[in-house]
Amino acid sequence: MRKFISVPLFCFWSVSLWGCTYYPPPPYPPPQTITTPSREVFTITQRNMGGTDLRNHYLNVRTNQFRAGETPCVLVKGYSGETVTVDLYNLDTGKLRAQNTVSAPQSQIPYLCYPSLGNGSFKADVFLHGVLSGTTTFGVSR
Repeated sequence: MRKFISVPLFCFWSVSLWGCTYYPPPPYPPPQTITTPSREVFTITQRNMGGTDLRNHYLNVRTNQFRAGETPCVLVKGYSGETVTVDLYNLDTGKLRAQNTVSAPQSQIPYLCYPSLGNGSFKADVFLHGVLSGTTTFGVSR
């Protein structure tokens, strides 16, 4: 006479056996995934903090409205290892005020400062490989 194992007992036995199999943990550190950094274009001002320590002479503050004594600077974040072109337009006249090409070294955030801008509204367009990649607007009141 043959003995048969009941179906529920067989399922319990097989799940117990296979469920207890040891799987080693993944290798540490886990493999890194390549992600594209977020790209951002914005303006900061360099405010003169005075003092004699040249390393901490200026404070960079993010803003889009500049007053007398502040230098407008355009930051291009997330373009490490790329060459970008920044076109600066005067929105009041529609004319191109400046065109600069800057290479962004690895792990650094380049910025362009425009100390001689007069009053008005301005727009900075950032081009990567000839394609518009980012833009920011700001105003200057001297």
